[in-house]
Order: sequence, then structure tokens, then C-alpha cells
Amino acid sequence: MDLELHEPLPSLLALGEAWDLFEGRLVDTEESLYSREEIEHCLLHDLMQLWTVTDELGPAAAAVTQFQMLGETKVCYVLLLAGRDMDGWLHHLQDIEEWARENGAFKMKLHGRAGWERKLDTYTKSTVIFTKDLHHG
Repeated sequence: MDLELHEPLPSLLALGEAWDLFEGRLVDTEESLYSREEIEHCLLHDLMQLWTVTDELGPAAAAVTQFQMLGETKVCYVLLLAGRDMDGWLHHLQDIEEWARENGAFKMKLHGRAGWERKLDTYTKSTVIFTKDLHHG
């Protein structure tokens, strides 16, 4: 499996191919940080980066990253991460970490599901997000 970072215009094409990995789970849901349109806009304007892992069946995994400043510290956020057969591609996260380090980031932050805590053993859980529906108590 190969990891690839996409430049802005090709990233929109790759996003179309990889969208099924994200859709319904991470984007345009109540827990979403961004809509598809916002992600496409940010990719096109080089504000986010799209990473894909492909295999013989096509897109196996995809991630969207974004650099942000946390005080004086540059942080690389993995805003979206999804795929099939996680054990087959998760090691590529180290490649993204190295790329972030080379681009001046001092920290990585990853938004993911609670069950990933076992797989992300080099990360520490730093926050828990609580949600309450204000219209139904």
C-alpha cells in the first residue's frame, strides 16, 4: 500500500474517489467538524491536505490534515481519518508525522473514534467531547 499527499487540484479528484471512506461517518453528521464543501474549499486553497492510501481495490484509507497554531506551537491536526483494514495502513500515520515535523510542526492531534485508543499507542488521549441535544433535553 502506498501513501500519497495530493496537491490542491488533484486532491479534489482524489477526494471524490476517497469520499466513500468519509461519508456518513465523519462529514456532514452531527459530530462533523467540517462539511464536504468546506473541506473542498480548504483543499483547493491549500489550507488542508488530503492523504490517501491505495491498494489493488482502490482507496483503502484517507486522511485530511491541517496546520494550526496553538499559541506559539505549530500543530498538525488529523481532522479526518477513515479506511478499511486499519492494520494494513495505520503505519502510514508515521509518514504524515514525519512530513509534519519537516514542515515545522511540534505536535500532532488526531480526531478519531474512542476505539482507536488501543491502536494509537504512541498518542495520549487529551480530551473527550461531550454532546447534548438542546431541543430534546
